[in-house]
Amino acid sequence: MTRRFALIFFCLALLAFGALAQSRYYCRYCGASAGSVYSLTHSKCEHSPLGSYEGYHEPYDGPIQQRYYCMYCGAGASSLYSLTHSKCEHSSLGAYEGYHVPYEGGIKSRYYCRYCGEGASSIYSLTHSKCSHSPLGSYEGYHVPLR
Repeated sequence: MTRRFALIFFCLALLAFGALAQSRYYCRYCGASAGSVYSLTHSKCEHSPLGSYEGYHEPYDGPIQQRYYCMYCGAGASSLYSLTHSKCEHSSLGAYEGYHVPYEGGIKSRYYCRYCGEGASSIYSLTHSKCSHSPLGSYEGYHVPLR
C-alpha cells in the first residue's frame, strides 16, 4: 500500500510540475513565441529597439496573464502579440515612434515609479503624469513603474 501511495504521489507531482512549467516563451518586443528560450533568442525581432530585424528576440520575463499592460503608457491588451503590435504614445523613442513594451511585474494594488517613488492605483494613472526624477530631466519624462 505504501508503494502504491508513493507511486501515485510521484505521478501527481510530475503532473503538477508539468502544469507549472512554461511550455512557450514569448518575446517582450513583438510577442513572437517559441518552445525554448534558445529558439526564441536565436532569431531576429521585427520590433527590436535596435531597429526592425536588427536585434534578436528578448524573452518576456513576467507572468502569463489574461491582460498585459504597457510599462510606458499603461495601454492594455489580451495578448503580448496584440500589445506589442501597436505604437506607444510614451515610447522611449518618442511619441508613437516605438511599440508598447509589456510591464513584467504582476498585478498589484499599487504601482510605484522606479525613479521617484510616486504611487498610483493603476499603471495607466502612474504613466500619465510627468516624473520629477526622470532620466530625461526633471518633469521631462513620464513615470515608469517599478517591477
